[in-house]
Amino acid sequence: MGVKLKDIASACGVSATLVSQVIRNPEDPRFRPETRRLVLNAARKLQYVPNRSAANLQRGYSKLIALVTPWNMIDFTDSVERSSARAGYQTVILASAEPDVNYQYRSLELAISLQVDGVIWLPYGNPEEVRRGVKLLQTRQLPVLVFERAVEPLPEGWTLLVENYALAGELAVRTIAVPGTRQLAFISSNPEATCNRPLIEAFHAAAANAGLPVRTYFPSLEDVPDNHQRLFEALRAFVLSLPPGCSIFCDGDWLTWDVSRILPGWPALLSYGDFRIGSRGRLPELISPGISALRRPFCRLGEEAVALLLARIAGKEVSNVVRCDEIELIVRSEITVPDLSPAEHVQGRNALQSYQPQSLKRR
Repeated sequence: MGVKLKDIASACGVSATLVSQVIRNPEDPRFRPETRRLVLNAARKLQYVPNRSAANLQRGYSKLIALVTPWNMIDFTDSVERSSARAGYQTVILASAEPDVNYQYRSLELAISLQVDGVIWLPYGNPEEVRRGVKLLQTRQLPVLVFERAVEPLPEGWTLLVENYALAGELAVRTIAVPGTRQLAFISSNPEATCNRPLIEAFHAAAANAGLPVRTYFPSLEDVPDNHQRLFEALRAFVLSLPPGCSIFCDGDWLTWDVSRILPGWPALLSYGDFRIGSRGRLPELISPGISALRRPFCRLGEEAVALLLARIAGKEVSNVVRCDEIELIVRSEITVPDLSPAEHVQGRNALQSYQPQSLKRR
């Protein structure tokens, strides 16, 4: 026989009702910290495993939501998990190490089989592959919160949560168009993504208002299949072809990382993302010197995603499209524009590294 709620209650000297409430929603502020610790420690010691299937049948809902995403964005995932826990829900996180369309579909099937109450979904793939996932979710008529990438057309009863990409594009130009700038470069990995269009358009419009030409480059694995080295070399050729007085904006921290490898110490570089990488920190701050960045508001977006999805689950009126206007400029080093071209900058650094004064040579 498995451990029951009354066994935990007996061990703690409290009622089974209280034990049930604490286990279902341990973050509830109504519980005193010492009561919460007492119940949870006893449940852990007795190796209590809740019977979710029975509870779901009894309540008519699971108190589970699923987060389905093609990659694990730590800030966003943490925020979703914490926000749902505060509301008495648990989050099933279904994220792959590398984007994979088939894994995404299997994740949606798993979410449905777990009888989740709703899904937060960041779609991945071409329009036909995304429509396949949409049809699957519609078979259960689940409340769905689509994050970042638009589903067209958006099904009835779904909500799309997006960032203010237009604001990000304008802020990027204002940040890197410092005195001495003669040209801007925009590097993005996916110009066709719906979410990237307003970012690209706003960047070009702001640059035009500032009287600055823009060179754009969109490296894609589809251009050079399964060959990351050739992809890096193509990016390197573009970067080293840029003229003097050029400021560079990278849509994505990993692109920023690659550009910093090509142009170490280039002082006119801005990243869009500023993701957290586990306990190691954020990628742009791991580069020496630290790279300034526009930090995407993933913590705020996680909170908004959960709040909107739970409102849908509760049958409340929710807008079909919700935009988050929060964005933060993180300054880690001063942005200045060299008179040298990127190619001259690299040649100069190589010359300095290879130079050895005569007085320091071993006699």
